[in-house]
Amino acid sequence: MKKSIIAALACVPLTAHAGVLLVEYEGTVSSLDRGSSLAEMPAYSIGDSISGRLVIDLTLAPADRNVQDATVGRYYGGSPGLDFILGPAQQPGRGPADFVVVHDNWLPPSTGASREDGMIINDSSIGTDGDFNLLLGLSRPNLIGQLFSSDSLQQSFVVESKPGMTLWGSIEQGFGEFWRVVNFTLGRLSVTPGVCRA
Repeated sequence: MKKSIIAALACVPLTAHAGVLLVEYEGTVSSLDRGSSLAEMPAYSIGDSISGRLVIDLTLAPADRNVQDATVGRYYGGSPGLDFILGPAQQPGRGPADFVVVHDNWLPPSTGASREDGMIINDSSIGTDGDFNLLLGLSRPNLIGQLFSSDSLQQSFVVESKPGMTLWGSIEQGFGEFWRVVNFTLGRLSVTPGVCRA
């Protein structure tokens, strides 16, 4: 079964400087977790295909929280956060907590690790019924080719899973005993400039 999560706006790719980034992903559900038997079962099964689209609004995105660190770009707001990642529709009254982290030629703290490029995208909101997080992650050792030339939020790439690279995602909802998680392995992830219209 194929399931899709689509942003609410109609967006198309654009090669020039754009006000949005289109994030598109495809993968396969790898595991399902619940906080307890009280939590609803996620609406997915292991092996399901999953795909979707997010829109990162560069005009709303916060600045890098630490410009002195040229290897890690940290893009998130204060409290309350900024709703700069548009994804699945959420109920009114939820507080945004979106963030993006970009690694450029970053050296992980683990011993013997090689430098890598990567990105973590979290479309997140918080409400009285718990949190919602749609997480997408990419980690690519520079030994198989450097992907980024800076830790800027404005990136453009298309990658498919290959040995040595890690592509992952998850959808997390709820809180405590009512927490439920859908984990998936990505086969493809792209971030490209675009333009949206209402």
